[in-house]
Amino acid sequence: MTALEVVRWAPAVTAAGVLIAAFSLFLSARQQKRQFESFYIQRYWNLMDQLSLEVIRGNHSGSGLNSTDEKVVLGYLRLCEDELELRAGGWISHRTWGVWRKGIHCQLRREPYAQLWASIDAENAAQEQPDFIYLREFLRAGHDPRPTALNRWNRWLAQTWRRARPSAR
Repeated sequence: MTALEVVRWAPAVTAAGVLIAAFSLFLSARQQKRQFESFYIQRYWNLMDQLSLEVIRGNHSGSGLNSTDEKVVLGYLRLCEDELELRAGGWISHRTWGVWRKGIHCQLRREPYAQLWASIDAENAAQEQPDFIYLREFLRAGHDPRPTALNRWNRWLAQTWRRARPSAR
């Protein structure tokens, strides 16, 4: 291969290298999201495994929670707050968020979650720096914490990549 041929191929080889590096970064970001999602799913099931059989069956009477169940329900509320914050940061995929969003709404309508949330929400309303900021916005206004502008760039890259791939028919 002559020097002239090397010079002709250099831009193409460089472009291919850049594309491979960009694709690698895209896959790495996707894998990191999956790891976050997996971690939070594990946290959810760890909490659910600690609930009493009475609460799991939905036989909870309004007489109050035992301390273990109250701790688990409070842990679930914190988990929801964390998930909403991660969503706002772009760390949760759209597909996973669709499932989690419905799950949060459904779970917080059930007792004892609804009862404890109402109590916490009333207490926090008077505080200068209340807890559960994301969860409160999400439940009151239906606010979906969309990912930030940087993640719009990631979304655009993903959509461009999907359009550029030949369809798998």
